[in-house]
Amino acid sequence: MFESTNTNMGANYTKGLLLLALTVMGNFVAETLGCSTQKLLTKNRLAKHLVILFLIYFTLNITNNESVHPLHEIKMTFILFVCFIIFTKMSTKSTVIVFSALCLHYILGNFKTYYSQNNIHGYNDIFNVIDKGLIITIAITTVIGFVTYLLKERREHKNFNLYKFFIGVDSCRI
Repeated sequence: MFESTNTNMGANYTKGLLLLALTVMGNFVAETLGCSTQKLLTKNRLAKHLVILFLIYFTLNITNNESVHPLHEIKMTFILFVCFIIFTKMSTKSTVIVFSALCLHYILGNFKTYYSQNNIHGYNDIFNVIDKGLIITIAITTVIGFVTYLLKERREHKNFNLYKFFIGVDSCRI
């Protein structure tokens, strides 16, 4: 999913996903919006998801250094949206592991770019091994975390509903 003929594309998708996560975490400044917008985004879960969808699209568009067909960006937007939904449907421990691994993957990409642009050789093999380990960690932790969380939610809720599971509810038990 994150691989392309152009190695910058994978980095752009990682940037987009990290920017999305940081933006959503920035929700604590929502009070700066107008009252009617606050009300819409407070009461309407689909509006929230629509904002996330467009945020992904615009983030991909902004972080992309080259011209990409808009349909490809739309396709990647939906793939990243599904990844984001799955990312939000894991236990806290799994989410922290995946988020940390994504951050390390991004930082490692910056090292690779820096060393490549400055003709510093000898680190590619170790970078590739670490990067593959991070990607495997992300994939395995995401699948296990998602399935575990889905099964836990099904057990805990008599009226379990997939729509509510994926779209969310207005209040969480903390």
